Amino acid sequence: LQQKHASDKESEFDRQQILLFSNDGAEWFGVPMDVILRIDRIRSEQLEDVGNHEIIRQNGRPLPIIRLEKAISAQPGTVGRRSNVIVFEMFEREIGLLAETIHDIRQLASDVDVVTCIEPGVIGSYIEADRTVRLLDVYRVARTQYPEWFQNDIRQSGPEETILIAEDSAFFRTQITRSMEENNYKVIMAENGKRAWDLLNAHGSEISMVVTDVEMPQMTGLELCDQIRKSEEFRNMPVIVLSSLGSDNDVARGISMGVDEYHVKFNQDQLLRGVKRLLAKKRAQSKTNAAQATGGLR
Repeated sequence: LQQKHASDKESEFDRQQILLFSNDGAEWFGVPMDVILRIDRIRSEQLEDVGNHEIIRQNGRPLPIIRLEKAISAQPGTVGRRSNVIVFEMFEREIGLLAETIHDIRQLASDVDVVTCIEPGVIGSYIEADRTVRLLDVYRVARTQYPEWFQNDIRQSGPEETILIAEDSAFFRTQITRSMEENNYKVIMAENGKRAWDLLNAHGSEISMVVTDVEMPQMTGLELCDQIRKSEEFRNMPVIVLSSLGSDNDVARGISMGVDEYHVKFNQDQLLRGVKRLLAKKRAQSKTNAAQATGGLR
């Protein structure tokens, strides 16, 4: 276990697998494997224009297709006789991202630049094989093309709810915080589990939920969850754990320690749905408890 905490983040980035592709040969892009359902091969004649969008038909159902140059600043792609479509899921429906040439699957670099190439749909860039790779957030890419899908999903109003985020990677902390704030949640950030526990004790009345990484120095996410479950004051606090690990054994271990839900880091769609689901459950339980405390009187 030598240098465990010093190597945690390096090993975590090593586990993040990124699919590398290009559409014009010059510009390279990366999509986290965690969000990819599958990769389909299509013929160019399968593409249909419907309104302002393109689709292909699969098993009698339309699959919306996104061209990257219509969503972010990118050169127009070329579509050969046969092309690749990266299929991912959003709001329980499938969407395809056109990818002319798939180059490789590589580990995510640990030195992601979160400033230079940032725009909606691009969350960072890094160097791979002497090329600049722009790392895509497919959630925001889809949002630029299908904003109407997101209107009902974005939290518009309601009680002020604050989420405590525990994450020692500045890169992931920034991405998670941005997603929460875009959906009108307040955020308190902590760089490790120990700091999160201290903040929870200091601001417990303000905090509605904890979202935590697994591997952190001083106190891990599972140790933080264990502390929360042993606390009389916070034992019913909803806890979501995020990690690059996604095996059944990892999930079972987290659930056994009191984790409410377990999500991979790059899947912001599933994370936001989990946050909404658990907070709605917490509000409903609070109403039930209040009614029982007053003998059911209104």
